[in-house]
Amino acid sequence: MMNPARLMKSAVVVFILTQLLSGLPVMAAGPYRTPAEVDAWTRALASKHSQKVKLHAIATSPGGSALRVIEIGNGEPAGPAIFVAANFDGITPLATAGAIALAESILDGDTGTSKARWFILPMGNPDAAQNFHASVKRLSSANGLPVNNDMDEQLDEDGNEDLNGDGFITQMRVKAPDGEWRVSDEDPRLLVKADASKGEKGIYKLYTEGTDNDGDGQYNEDGPGGVNPGINFPHEFSMKDKEAGLWPGSTPETFGVMKFIYDHPEIVMTVTLGESNLLADLPQEGKTDFDPSRIRIPERLARSTGLSPTETYTMEALVSALSARYPDMMVDENMIISQLGLGPEKSFKKGDITLYTEWSKSYKKALETAGISSLMAPEKPRNGSFELWSYFHLGVPSVALSLWEPEAAKDTTAKAPGNGARGADAEKKPSADKQLLDYLDTRQVKGFADWKAFRHPQLGDVEIGGFIPYAANTPSAEKAESILKSQIPWIASMASMVPDITPGELKVTSLGAGVYRIEWFVTNQSRTPWPTEMGVRNQQPAPVMAVLKGSDMTILEGLARTPVTPIGGNQSKKLTWLVKNDRNSPVTIELESPVVRKQSVTIPLSGN
Repeated sequence: MMNPARLMKSAVVVFILTQLLSGLPVMAAGPYRTPAEVDAWTRALASKHSQKVKLHAIATSPGGSALRVIEIGNGEPAGPAIFVAANFDGITPLATAGAIALAESILDGDTGTSKARWFILPMGNPDAAQNFHASVKRLSSANGLPVNNDMDEQLDEDGNEDLNGDGFITQMRVKAPDGEWRVSDEDPRLLVKADASKGEKGIYKLYTEGTDNDGDGQYNEDGPGGVNPGINFPHEFSMKDKEAGLWPGSTPETFGVMKFIYDHPEIVMTVTLGESNLLADLPQEGKTDFDPSRIRIPERLARSTGLSPTETYTMEALVSALSARYPDMMVDENMIISQLGLGPEKSFKKGDITLYTEWSKSYKKALETAGISSLMAPEKPRNGSFELWSYFHLGVPSVALSLWEPEAAKDTTAKAPGNGARGADAEKKPSADKQLLDYLDTRQVKGFADWKAFRHPQLGDVEIGGFIPYAANTPSAEKAESILKSQIPWIASMASMVPDITPGELKVTSLGAGVYRIEWFVTNQSRTPWPTEMGVRNQQPAPVMAVLKGSDMTILEGLARTPVTPIGGNQSKKLTWLVKNDRNSPVTIELESPVVRKQSVTIPLSGN
């Protein structure tokens, strides 16, 4: 009789051979998959759940990988949907694992679809994501689009090399009289920029590991690929950052996502899985680019409005003056900012921050229940990111989650009695690099390569070392599975947070002579307003409309198409019409919007 262990080993070999012969990639053990494996998984998922899952091919990366959005339906032909995008920067494998776990959780548990459909993009930057699985690991968000970063008429000619053969691209430090870096006071393994104003002098120059392949005196400045889709979106797009691309949407991954979302106006919320976390590090209300107490009116507008171009006005005074002059127009702060061109929005609105704060409390409670607390601060959202574009341009709630950060070590030495710390130094917190180093040391995780001497062919004597790629954002496969189990249920529960706009109480009053007053309440049964305060500001998305129809009806007061939104969370809005209907034939009111399930009410009119 065959040994059970040998039998299991034989079964595994047969499975792998079957996969290879069928042309499918061998699935990786653990949660971290290659781009090819992710694509195979999406197709297998659609085949397994053919009644609920639909795939949308939205783009092909410059490196040749397909980007597919997984649509998970709830049997409704319309209604609100959530778009989840993972790993746009290509350096967060856990984000892709989270998107995969979310889709499987929704389908296997049949949860999260009662009030919303889902669109899930598990890997937004497959070209860069491949680096995690390469024999030599390097931390780069650049996709496969060739870019001439150093403007020397050559493409991708000066990339990194693993000079010491340890399988990682780290850093090189070289002693130099004009060096900008010095050894950190916190830990001799760390380097910090020297501050000349404090009398500090640098002794090192710092490079990424590699050689000067093109002989221009620069090192590794033009490696393979070039654009990071994660910062190629329109909001605060940086023309100076070469990694951002030539213009917003210039790379196919970003353009494909934007087109898909604009083609699906039913999307009422986005979730970004990556490096930033807007619930752990709440957005702040910032300052505007103009002084709201001293606004000047351009001469061309002053002539038409009757205001003086030589005086300054407060925002409140302008709203009051223009409302009185144009009583038929809805004059508010948003309209004035837009008409006067006072600049783009750059900070989150106060009302939206209140919503984020509420969600943050719920999210952090879920983390505490799972035993996750005291994490290091996540990265801030970068200019041109998907999460900022979603909030500022689409006008929908945009939630960004990092899923994991190393636990922050508590600084006990600074406050210990007798340590000589005084004043501000006693309250000084360890730097992010020091906290990460302490985390790696206490858990004996190999995340930092000690500096070791190396004879460089061009620079001479150098030392190679530094943080190992992915140490700061990618936990072990075993830890990743427990992290996902603790967070995915909360993300799936976001389906219950989408705006839920439904018909409410209806009252019809006969006024005689075939005239009727119709009063109809429309209710948002969710705590989430629609749209966000930022959506009200930029007039995106399109409003929910109440449409009044009737074959023998004349509207005396009110509109045939009446905007219902904006409408706050757990609030109702009253709509009123005065109609004449001599034949007493029924009329219909219908809620019309991609974000609501089609709902209508028929009103039988009868009376004197």
